[in-house]
Amino acid sequence: MTDIRIDGRGFSVGRWHFPAFSLRCGECVTLCFPKEAWVDADRIAAGLTGMEPVAGLKLHATALFAKPAASPSGWRRWLQDPTPFEWLRKNTALSDDAIQSFLRKHEMQRSIPLSRCAGTERMLLGLEASFARRPGVVVFSTSGLDPLGVREVFEIVREHLPGCSAIYMAWPFFCQGQEQHDFFPGSSRETVYDEHQPTFAR
Repeated sequence: MTDIRIDGRGFSVGRWHFPAFSLRCGECVTLCFPKEAWVDADRIAAGLTGMEPVAGLKLHATALFAKPAASPSGWRRWLQDPTPFEWLRKNTALSDDAIQSFLRKHEMQRSIPLSRCAGTERMLLGLEASFARRPGVVVFSTSGLDPLGVREVFEIVREHLPGCSAIYMAWPFFCQGQEQHDFFPGSSRETVYDEHQPTFAR
């Protein structure tokens, strides 16, 4: 099989070291990050999508980072605060019927301004916009979402996974006093660590 979408031979983005992994169409990897890496989240996403060159990481397909849908901030919101329908219409080539079907499926109201949408709804819109561009690899996160939101995001990624590869950036959360990570079902799992700490126990 040669349908490799992304091939990492062991590489670093800043101080953060990534073990070797490769993905074919239909495959996903969960990358578990330490909380300290959050300050470099944007740079890491840029590296994983090819926006920033990274030695040891080869992309053989277009990679996109799925960002939550966002409405204009500050006073601009009073001039333009699109609804979920309007946002998808502007940011994708999906038909009106396809957009309406997506909104119904995820129980989003067509006429509510985006500024009033919850974090899960914004993330689902961002994912749908990313998948609508038909990338070879989608990089995504569920940071800040509740367990139900995480499941909804996983479901939409699962639906699209047969046509692409996915990288799940798993950020830690605390449960019963212990640091834990969510894992995308069926994915491989790799731990990202600080290469400045050689004694880090994987």
